[in-house]
Amino acid sequence: MVMSVRDPRAVFCSLENHRPERISEQSVPSFCNDWEYSVRRYHWGDPTVISFRFEDLVREPERVMRSLCSGIGIAFDPVLLTPTHLGMPAKANTSFSRKDGIDPSAADSWRSHLGASTRRKIERRLGPLMERLGYA
Repeated sequence: MVMSVRDPRAVFCSLENHRPERISEQSVPSFCNDWEYSVRRYHWGDPTVISFRFEDLVREPERVMRSLCSGIGIAFDPVLLTPTHLGMPAKANTSFSRKDGIDPSAADSWRSHLGASTRRKIERRLGPLMERLGYA
């Protein structure tokens, strides 16, 4: 299995934007528990999982894709650097508007959308794990 991990602040921000009726600042503790479980179980806990950081993928897509290809035992092909769905060009699956192709600004877009109080709650709860992943 190949799995990405993403900064929890960005994930929460995306959920908040995409599902405002079901997620709010009161959801932070439950969200943090789920995110932490996922990271510990899949990102570090399962030796059959090949994982990568979303932020690395959008900032350095070729490096990350070459590493993933190597990890799963397939040849790298430049077509892997072009977002597609069933062979057709595809826009990003995102809660926010994006330009076509791979958009490096997606790595930090949460900074202009996430409220300070929510950010602090997430950082307090997940700080050590975020730091270990390079998010702090």
